[in-house]
Amino acid sequence: MDMSAPDDAGVRFPPPLIFLSFILLGMGLDHLFAIAPLPLSTWLRWSLATLFGATGLTLVVGALSLFRRAGTPPEPWRPTKTIAESGIYGRTRNPMYLGMACLHLSAAIGFESLGALILLLPAMIIIDRAIVKREEAYLSRRFGESYTAYKERVPRWF
Repeated sequence: MDMSAPDDAGVRFPPPLIFLSFILLGMGLDHLFAIAPLPLSTWLRWSLATLFGATGLTLVVGALSLFRRAGTPPEPWRPTKTIAESGIYGRTRNPMYLGMACLHLSAAIGFESLGALILLLPAMIIIDRAIVKREEAYLSRRFGESYTAYKERVPRWF
């Protein structure tokens, strides 16, 4: 590892707050511009919100559990001690962010917010470009060839 570089990903803003900010912004835009609610029946709306909410919660809690077992902090502003590669991390390198995206989708559907639904895409672009790219650059510096091999085995998203 380059000892002149900081021992973290350089991310200072908590990623969950990016999703929360975009959900609230979308709901605010719905109200400000009188955007019609999502045209879903109550049964379908709550079924989809529950499905995406449960999926998101499972991904986030599962990823946090694997980080705890690996003995490394999940916060991107703290030094990473090891690469979590087992469980869901053997299928995607970013299960926490996928889980947060599912929770965002659940909130947008549950609150009937077209604005929040539309803003999921810019939220994911920011997560990918401002957070994930920094994390990957840091992990490459910190773990070198072992992280490169992990990246070759496991996709970033799907």
